[in-house]
Amino acid sequence: MACDAVLFIRALGFEQVDLLGLSMGGFIAQVIAAEEPQLVRRVVLAGTGPAGGPGIDKATALTLQDILKGLLTRKDLKQFLFFTDAEHGRREARAFLERLKERTDRRDKAISLRPIRAQLKAIHRWWGANVYENHRDWLCSLFNRQRLFMGSGGVR
Repeated sequence: MACDAVLFIRALGFEQVDLLGLSMGGFIAQVIAAEEPQLVRRVVLAGTGPAGGPGIDKATALTLQDILKGLLTRKDLKQFLFFTDAEHGRREARAFLERLKERTDRRDKAISLRPIRAQLKAIHRWWGANVYENHRDWLCSLFNRQRLFMGSGGVR
């Protein structure tokens, strides 16, 4: 996917870009920054982690657990996948799901099991790609930035 993104960026005629990588897009942004550093001016990574980073190995099991929870409770699994189980998270999930209902035309099709499996497989491969022992140092060196925001703990 990173190769395709680079080809697309170049086809548009850009010599340098700012990247926003969310979730799996963060994996892709990291690969682009590592393999094509001259192409990347800035990178923002959100809801993602470094290759082989701590916790990524649990993504498949947690996702399957959330899918099962959604099926058993007959609730939209987005509230389990993308929001915390605290009161604030549940409130935000309800508000988000209500906003989704506002759009009545040209809605996205429901996702099927095949792309979910493909995404989980890609996440599992990313977990196995242990690039450096110290993931924080790897990210800092990769992006040559002074600040790194990680997890719910804030600046590190």
